[in-house]
Amino acid sequence: MCKKVIILGLAAIMLSAGGAVFAQSLVTLDQAISYSANEIETRLEQGAKVMVLNFKSPSQHLSSYVLDEMTNALTRSGRLTTVERVNLEFLLRELKYERSGDISDEAAQSIGLILGAQYIISGLIEEYPANYIVQFKTMPVEPAALQTLTRVGVIRDAQVTNLLGSDSFSQTRTGTSDQTAAGTSGRMAAEGSDQTGLGAADLNRTLVLSTGAGLYGKIDIYNASMGPISITPTIPSFGAPVFLNAELFSYLLVELSPYYRYSSYPEEYLGMNLSALGVSFSLFGQYPIRLADRFTLFPLLGIGYDMPLYLWDKDNHAARWEKDMNISDMFDFLFVKPGVGVNYNLTENLRLSARFLWDFVLYNKSIADQNKEPGVSVIQHGPSLFLGVSYVFFRM
Repeated sequence: MCKKVIILGLAAIMLSAGGAVFAQSLVTLDQAISYSANEIETRLEQGAKVMVLNFKSPSQHLSSYVLDEMTNALTRSGRLTTVERVNLEFLLRELKYERSGDISDEAAQSIGLILGAQYIISGLIEEYPANYIVQFKTMPVEPAALQTLTRVGVIRDAQVTNLLGSDSFSQTRTGTSDQTAAGTSGRMAAEGSDQTGLGAADLNRTLVLSTGAGLYGKIDIYNASMGPISITPTIPSFGAPVFLNAELFSYLLVELSPYYRYSSYPEEYLGMNLSALGVSFSLFGQYPIRLADRFTLFPLLGIGYDMPLYLWDKDNHAARWEKDMNISDMFDFLFVKPGVGVNYNLTENLRLSARFLWDFVLYNKSIADQNKEPGVSVIQHGPSLFLGVSYVFFRM
């Protein structure tokens, strides 16, 4: 009976403070964020402008992930309006605040007023012997309104451990409070922009989908020897592709790309200018490396299939090939593609991308037929450069 009275008393205190406890069972970090976002949405008036300000933890990586997830969850539902992250991060840098640190209520309200927010969302993570507690506080910019509090129990799983990285609560609590602050600041400085910035949380996603367009240039080097005769024509090409990309676990990239391409073939090869409409399919293994606040470098190795669907030139050679030989004899290619790519996040969802590859032809029917001839050796390879812009429309 005594235990029941104590439990009911604690519940009444939390409800009177506007808080909510999700204590039925421990959940994953993603589930805790999703639950907290739903609770915040139900407690605020529809259309209210909110600012997801900071999340106090011993790891900037964990803080960035939680803040990105909370912002994305609120943005996707559309019930509330979120402050543009670019503006918020610029202001925090100017004021020398860390999003993984503690920001006072007075400072938070001042930042909210500058950015036109009605409510400020901040959070923290606490360690317990068997689990963690993730807490989010929703505070009005105008102090007369009521604050709300959401607390969710989170299991100790690989996701939280990986996000915490080398940081740990035991390290954070070691020594005096001054030593703790100094140690945390030292780790932040050591980690630098490697753990923060726009797009950082995408490196821990299961699936990221994006679409975009761009321009590319390519030079095909055609090494052909026929007995004593050797020719090495170079074939410049320029194109304008659109693309749909799927990044799986950040280490696998699948790309589907319809394109337009213009190629200039020299006299010793075909002697014409050829235009093509086609589609390419590529599969890359990639290793993301955070270079700076918004930059990510991707060493790449992949395979790609290039299939023109329609060819034309002013002398109508292409039409004859389509009729008499089949397009795949000369212009369908299977490539191996080593190279490197760079992403620059303009905003949370908008990226600039650059990619430099060196394509080596693995198979082309026309080249394979030539290599069957006695004394004939044909190899095709060459560099390509792509510059484009993409929009991330789905994360999971």
